[in-house]
Amino acid sequence: SGDATALQTAEASLQRYLAALLDRSDMVFIPGGHVSIAGIRTNVPPFLIDRTEVSIKEFKKFCLQATGGWPMPGELGDNVDAYANYPLTYAAWFDAQAYAAWSGKTLPTREQWARAAYGNEDASELFPWGEEWKPGSANIQTQQSWEVDACKDDRVASGCINMAGNVREWTRSMVMADNAKAPDFGDEMIVCGGSFLHASHL
Repeated sequence: SGDATALQTAEASLQRYLAALLDRSDMVFIPGGHVSIAGIRTNVPPFLIDRTEVSIKEFKKFCLQATGGWPMPGELGDNVDAYANYPLTYAAWFDAQAYAAWSGKTLPTREQWARAAYGNEDASELFPWGEEWKPGSANIQTQQSWEVDACKDDRVASGCINMAGNVREWTRSMVMADNAKAPDFGDEMIVCGGSFLHASHL
């Protein structure tokens, strides 16, 4: 019992050290631990994840600075600067993957996303605020997106914003998992969360 307590204390100290070492204002440090998905309990090592969704402004910067350039989604039209702080929409998985690589990050796995969304011991797997739906607490089925930091009630215990609503979020996990190959065109990738078009629990 004493050895186990000492080990837990040492692990907690290491996690705090890593959090301080890896601190980035635009990201959240998620300590390692367990999360359950569809009844399967998985251990997830510590990682960093973006605090908010990627904004149009951030993605446009990538498009302009990437070697050889990268196209903005054509569906956004020409007036993107008026919506600079709104989340990027109409993004294909390879758009998200390219942006993540350019910014020195990676897309989260399904397990990492779940750990950030509801990995805390007392967190709900349904909504950031608990088990019951609260009108107006997340941007779900409103038919229009909100700014990436606009909905403070849609903030999970880890500090991430808009995991229940606004726009759905790509992961790097395939629906039909195949660890032997990298994702390719035609592979179905897992998206998480709800959006201004679709209702979904965490």
